[in-house]
Amino acid sequence: MSFVAPFSFLLLLPLLGFLFVVRSGGSGQAQRLPGAWHGLVQPALRGYLAARSRLGQAGVPVLCFIAATLVITALARPGVDTDDTDRLATLAGRVIILDVGADLARHRHFMDALHRADGGIATAVIAASGDAYRIVPFTTDKSQIDRYVQVLDAGMIPRQGQSPHIALATAERILTDAGYLVRQIVLLSARGGPQETVEIPLGQSRRIVVPLGDTDRWDDWAAAEHAEIAGPDAARDLTEGLKQDARAMAHAELPSTRHEFTTVLIALAALIWLLLFRRREA
Repeated sequence: MSFVAPFSFLLLLPLLGFLFVVRSGGSGQAQRLPGAWHGLVQPALRGYLAARSRLGQAGVPVLCFIAATLVITALARPGVDTDDTDRLATLAGRVIILDVGADLARHRHFMDALHRADGGIATAVIAASGDAYRIVPFTTDKSQIDRYVQVLDAGMIPRQGQSPHIALATAERILTDAGYLVRQIVLLSARGGPQETVEIPLGQSRRIVVPLGDTDRWDDWAAAEHAEIAGPDAARDLTEGLKQDARAMAHAELPSTRHEFTTVLIALAALIWLLLFRRREA
């Protein structure tokens, strides 16, 4: 069971407060006589009459509170996720940028950790140096990624340097071209940040910088590029964040990936509301 809008449950707080006031907050049993009974009975006898008869039970609108609770729960949109993982996989895409210029062993270890967290996320790989080079297209096949990443080193890059902003712009473009609705860009680097920063306009991707060694200047670069800084042990957290974003998008775009109980709760609330209009016995 999960809720699309769990903050809707905050509406229960004023409802519970009102219930407390109705039941006990200064009104007492004497104030619970319904309708005209309150004006017909002397104040000294109201408590006795409410306690000894069934009239006082009508003073606490229990059905109203139950119906209101059901409506608030419906606003939170409770439901159960389906196992339609194939459709979820088509929503999310990830681009890993390798800042080539230092030993790439730590880069490969982090990529392995990302794959262990979830191997079903479509991933593309870009090598960044003085320019950006797309070395692996989107795939979920780890062997295909390893085939190119395992042999990559700085000597293979035609243009040396450090221009991660070019790779960032390239990553945004290929994610857009691929049509992924949920996008993540992970920049891995084992050296300090670039001396100069060229700001890339914010797109629809979530950008993360993972310094695997020297963290110098990466904070400033990340702030300029609207990116977050993550630690070298954040692979699982990054994957879970991407999957949560994909689920949220699936709930909005693919109704078949979730069974919601909102309609049932609204129907129950309406039925209870109709019971409030039932005719009592004389």
